[in-house]
Amino acid sequence: MFIKKFNRLTEDEFVLLKGTDKMVEMITNKYYTDSHKLVDWLDENATGTFCVVKHNAGWILYLESANDIMSVRQYCEPELVDAPPIHSINIVNET
Repeated sequence: MFIKKFNRLTEDEFVLLKGTDKMVEMITNKYYTDSHKLVDWLDENATGTFCVVKHNAGWILYLESANDIMSVRQYCEPELVDAPPIHSINIVNET
């Protein structure tokens, strides 16, 4: 037997928030994704409440937590590798 915190709201629960500050915050933090892997990742890692609504070929995400927004961006965006400093590049003229 296990118990686990489940932060995803159903669409009905989301509608119940109408007129609340939480609803305003979640509407402001509205994103779209075509990746179900991201939805699964949120189920496992979200710290705040969120709602996922199927839309066309993807999903609309309504996120409450600013930490979740940053985490989702880090999950989705590849890590940038810094270019080497220009003075460390050895360019040889082979003509």
